[in-house]
Parts: sequence; structure tokens; C-alpha cells
Amino acid sequence: MKRKNIPVNQMDKQLSGFQIRQLQEFQQTVEQPSDGEHRDDHYVFVLVTHGKLDLFVDFREISLSARTLLLLLPGQIHKVLSYHKSQGYVISFDHLLVKEHCSNMLEQLSDESLEIKLKKEEEDTLTNFCLSLFQAFGNEKAIPFTQQVLHALLEAFIYRAMGIYTQRATAGIQHPARAVQLVRAFKKLVRQHFKTIKRPSQYASMLNISPSYLNDTVKNLTGHTLTFWIKQESILEARRLLYYTNLSIKEIAGTLAFDDPKYFLRLFRQATGQTPGAFRSKMTGK
Repeated sequence: MKRKNIPVNQMDKQLSGFQIRQLQEFQQTVEQPSDGEHRDDHYVFVLVTHGKLDLFVDFREISLSARTLLLLLPGQIHKVLSYHKSQGYVISFDHLLVKEHCSNMLEQLSDESLEIKLKKEEEDTLTNFCLSLFQAFGNEKAIPFTQQVLHALLEAFIYRAMGIYTQRATAGIQHPARAVQLVRAFKKLVRQHFKTIKRPSQYASMLNISPSYLNDTVKNLTGHTLTFWIKQESILEARRLLYYTNLSIKEIAGTLAFDDPKYFLRLFRQATGQTPGAFRSKMTGK
């Protein structure tokens, strides 16, 4: 039965905003996962060191083979499809645990799921961090200052992972650092405010620059305008709600702060080539 809301997994407060588990723990109890699609209110890193793991993330099937790192952002809808002798680690954490600079790096990433193949030395480094985190996590209450050690190790892991992501993303691309940071900051704001802020000029004001400068910078780096990215965020959330809930199209339009359902219908059709009703029927078979 469809739901009115998409389930959100919240970080257990008893875990102090952090948890690390081995992938093999998940498949010891069930070979084919039964957990339904859900969002998380926190970040999740998945490091696969052996075997394979199949997931469904925001309408994409992803297969993670050995020596692969995946970052899931808060709000993304995902589900594990199957395990294939998977080994590795799953790190879940609240961004408030890490310093502001580290947190900003995470928040300014793309809204797409981020999976990368690792080099042998990169996998070895991240695996060593995971081993230290896993050992410390089990002794959090037994040894003084273990929580501080956990936070330091977590930040070190994140910085190393972000270094790898950034290196891959900028390979062969020559863009001023300021421009890259501006585009990331804009996308971060859009993810946070797309339901209530629709005008490009408002985002420019939040970044203390002119709308024309922001638009030119974003278009130069991404090939698309500010308006495109604002609309894309609304369309992605609309697709999620159409597929995973039984909300009516009018209710979805209201949830996304579109006062005129007819405008929402036109916008969705322009972006996807089909009406919301046709998209729902195609995806659900109803």
C-alpha cells in the first residue's frame, strides 16, 4: 500500500550521531533485504571492499563492486536490492559531529548519488580509517575520550574521501576555484530552499552577488541556468512523491509550494516529456 509520506530513518540519539557497521552484518540475517525505500536524515558512506552490493537510489540502479565508495546524501531515497558476498563498511553520521568546514564540503556536493572506483592505495587508506573507527566505536563507553577519538577519525575519513571525490571531479577541468565554490554553494541553497524560494534573484541575494553574475557563472560551469536547476530540484522531488506515495497530483503541487496546479503540470511535462499522471502510471504499472 502506498503512503502519504516517505519514511525517514533518523539517527538513533543513543548513538551520539554516529554509527559504523560491517556490510557482512546486514546479510548474515537476510540474503535478500526486505527494508522498503526510505530517506535518511544523515549522511551515509558505503565502502565495498569485496563482493558486490546492488542498490536503488533516486530512480537509478547502482551496482557497487569491490573497491568502490558511495556517499548517500540526506533526503535521497534508496533501498538495498541485494547482497553478493558483500564485505566492507557502512558509516552513518550527523553532519553536526564534524567541524563547519568539513560539513560545508559535504553539503555542497552534487545532488546525485556519488559512487567512485578507488585505487588500491585509496582503498587501503579508507579501510584503515574504518578499522580504527570500528574498533573505537565498540569501546566508546569503556575507554575515556573515545568519543573525541571517534570524531577526529570521522573527520579524517571525510577529508580523505572528499579529497578523492574532488580530485576525480576536477580531473581535466580548468575552472577558477571561486567559480566552483559558488556553484556548489548555489546548489546547496537550492536543495535546502527549493520549496519556498523559486526566484533566481533570491538565491543571488543570499550569496551577496548579482543575479546576472551568478547565472553566468552557473551556466558556464554546468551548461544550465539558475532557473533550470531550481526547477530540476522540484521535479526530482515531484518524481519521488509520485512514485513512492499516493498523494494526489494537486497535493504534490501544494507540497512543493506551487499555488497553481496547472502551472505544476506544465512544468513537469516540459521537464520530463510526460504528465505527472503518465509518469506515475509508467513507473507503478497502474
